[in-house]
Amino acid sequence: MKTLTTLLTGLCLVGAAHAEVNIDVPDTVQVLAVNGEKPALEGGLFRANQVLTLTDGENQIVVRYLPYFSKGNDRVIVESQAVISKFTTANKELTFEVPTYRNERQAQKQIKQWQLKLVDQQGQSIELVQDVLKKDGLQLGRDYVVESEIYNRTNGVAAIISS
Repeated sequence: MKTLTTLLTGLCLVGAAHAEVNIDVPDTVQVLAVNGEKPALEGGLFRANQVLTLTDGENQIVVRYLPYFSKGNDRVIVESQAVISKFTTANKELTFEVPTYRNERQAQKQIKQWQLKLVDQQGQSIELVQDVLKKDGLQLGRDYVVESEIYNRTNGVAAIISS
């Protein structure tokens, strides 16, 4: 009986080890930081979508929405502000639900109100809290990992507490 219990416990642990959260990341969403670290996306640079794999439980991501438009032979990108978000979920396949804009002008007007939304395979939104990751002054060369650590120390609404 002890051997059967050990075997069942081992199988449960193996099953739990494989449970994870996978987020399909379109090329219009830039993942800037994940749980206070640089993101590790699977799928390569030249795929339309990449996959972000997270552990079950509470997670925090910093993202930016970058819709793009053709303007003659050029590609024009409109950038949202960096959004920091925390959510708790387990064993899910998620995707970003992003708005579509007719043109660059509409995107520039409406992107300031962009809210992060993650949905599961049934189209149900997962509960999350988010905040804008603000930085005063020049925006070049931002270190989103450091900024998310600083944000977490301020106990913002999307802050995670490290153990």
